[in-house]
Amino acid sequence: MPAPSGSPATERHVGSVSAVASYYDQKTASILAKYGPGPRVHFHIGHFQGQPDTGVEADVLRQRIHRAQEELIERAALAWDAPRAFAGRLLDVGCGLGGGALYWAQHCPTDVTAATIAREHLPLIERFAREAGVDERVRPVLADACEVRAEQPFDAVVAMESSCYFPRERWFQHLSRVLRPGGVVCIEDTFLGLPDCREPFDRYWRTRIGPVAEYVRCAREAGFSLEVAVDLSEGTSEFWRQSIAWSQRTLEAGSLEAAEVQRLRTSIRWHEYFHESWLRRGIEVWLLKFRLLEV
Repeated sequence: MPAPSGSPATERHVGSVSAVASYYDQKTASILAKYGPGPRVHFHIGHFQGQPDTGVEADVLRQRIHRAQEELIERAALAWDAPRAFAGRLLDVGCGLGGGALYWAQHCPTDVTAATIAREHLPLIERFAREAGVDERVRPVLADACEVRAEQPFDAVVAMESSCYFPRERWFQHLSRVLRPGGVVCIEDTFLGLPDCREPFDRYWRTRIGPVAEYVRCAREAGFSLEVAVDLSEGTSEFWRQSIAWSQRTLEAGSLEAAEVQRLRTSIRWHEYFHESWLRRGIEVWLLKFRLLEV
């Protein structure tokens, strides 16, 4: 299936910090409508068992998608041994609306610095943290991934579907300076499987997607070793079918402005392309865990 035309991004803006920040500021309302109401709001893929029926109401699909996103985090927590690995000071970089940051604060003995480049998300993260009862242990900050400052070294870093936006070599070099020796970097993300998927994926999401091997190389050059690599591609492909169905039910309900109708129709076309890309391994989903070697 060829990629749809008419992507909202242009090649000139792919991967630029300002474009990504503007993109996520503008998407806040649609993220809350589809993945809310909170307090744990996730803007990443979910992990499904089988192929649940898509002929259900939009609210059922929304709840199902949220549960699958939570299952993805639970699988990540198990693979990374999060309760032990995330003890101490945790940096959640590219934290979105803070769903993951809240989860780690609720399930791990950790204080979380939740870094985002979307200014509009800061008060929402603060509000959700209060609602979840972890506001004293979740601190949202406005910061670029490669410029986050640390008054004291972090014990761990987590990136949930955000590292695909970062210049990997520079990012790992920066992490080697803000992470304590022996600390870990845990990544859940989409990775390039086939070359023809790079340009459409980057154009749509404003990313800098790369293969797992690129991460391993950049991490090794910065002094990290790979400890965990878990492939979740198969269980995440169903996310796109469920997402498409949610958009279809929302369109069928009517009472939408013309711009929102067009946005959802465009989303459906692209999500059909992403579903096909997942099935042919053009895009993959992996859990990775790196450890900073002690000198």
